[in-house]
Amino acid sequence: MPEEIETPERRPLMDALGYPVRGSGRILLVIGAALSAVLGFASGFSIFGGIAWLLGLAYFNAYYHSIVESTVSWNEDPPDWPDVSDLAGEMIVPMVRTAGVFLLSFLPMLGCVVLARKLGGGIWSSPLVWLGILWGVLYFPMAMLHVIISNELINALPWQVLPKILKAMPGYLLLAGLLLAGLMISVVVEVVLGRIPLVGGLLAAGAGLYFMMAQARLAGIFYRDQLGLEEADENDGVL
Repeated sequence: MPEEIETPERRPLMDALGYPVRGSGRILLVIGAALSAVLGFASGFSIFGGIAWLLGLAYFNAYYHSIVESTVSWNEDPPDWPDVSDLAGEMIVPMVRTAGVFLLSFLPMLGCVVLARKLGGGIWSSPLVWLGILWGVLYFPMAMLHVIISNELINALPWQVLPKILKAMPGYLLLAGLLLAGLMISVVVEVVLGRIPLVGGLLAAGAGLYFMMAQARLAGIFYRDQLGLEEADENDGVL
């Protein structure tokens, strides 16, 4: 373990919330927010804008992966932007894996929406829909974390993920809670400020990128300080 990690008392949530503005993170956050805002604006004008938006989404997804991997390797500052020289390996494949994890996590929510419509009444007033959202928020961080670490989408399947979630409770609720808080705050910022020309879009994109970086950092810390040690102990026991 590196010396700089041994002495201070670790507070994972505070570490994660301060991470996006640590070191070169401030510059990366501003550049990333501007790029995200431009891509979001361009996506509404043509098919080429939509393709550019999808590529931007894949790029930021690759950066999420990079933050998790960097944190697990005990790096304390945000990494540089991903290298896109290997477009398939660095962007397309990770994006396909993330899309798979998203479907596995939130497919039950879609089923709840369909059922709520058949039962009548508003979707957002249905307890079933909110249970589906809660399921997705609880499932996604752990599934995504293990797919990033293993580079295997099969590790996002329920029989791989659910036992680890149960074993990691109650500390795992912090990771899921940050995801939920980030989604809610980003939506509020988008609704309140999104209609303001230029500035609104930039601030909304910045909020989304900030919470993405914080979530990735907390996921990496969670694996490094808890799950990674447990898996190492289990492997030692097998040997």
